[in-house]
Amino acid sequence: PKDFLLISGDDGLTIEVIKRGGVGVISVLANLYPAETVEFVNLALEGNINEAESKLQSLDGVIASLFEEGNPVGIKTALSLKGLCTNTMRPPLVSGSDTLPSKMETLTAEYEKYRYEALFYYTHNSACGSNFGISRDSRQRPYICQYK
Repeated sequence: PKDFLLISGDDGLTIEVIKRGGVGVISVLANLYPAETVEFVNLALEGNINEAESKLQSLDGVIASLFEEGNPVGIKTALSLKGLCTNTMRPPLVSGSDTLPSKMETLTAEYEKYRYEALFYYTHNSACGSNFGISRDSRQRPYICQYK
């Protein structure tokens, strides 16, 4: 029907759902990477499927780790690593395994390194020239520097 909207409930299937007439996603990933999620969803909605799939594919490891030990365990672990919440669960839920935080930190750091290096390449080869750069914070995570 005309008034029926198909919305993906699985981050990893979002683009496939959009290709079949879907209009968006109810996303877990967007809690961790909101701008990136909006970017690949909008690209898909605009018909730029290859670019959207490339953006989503770069997040495959992170998405898999978010659901590896169930929801909300994965997202709470990821958000706690970013300092956005505590990694505690209320019964009957339990916290994730001891290995999940380190795995999640590795995967998010790899994604962010990829994302920021791509952004650095773009800004360094654009009109902005050398006014931007990448540095590392105290935990050796890359971040974009402001004007030097």
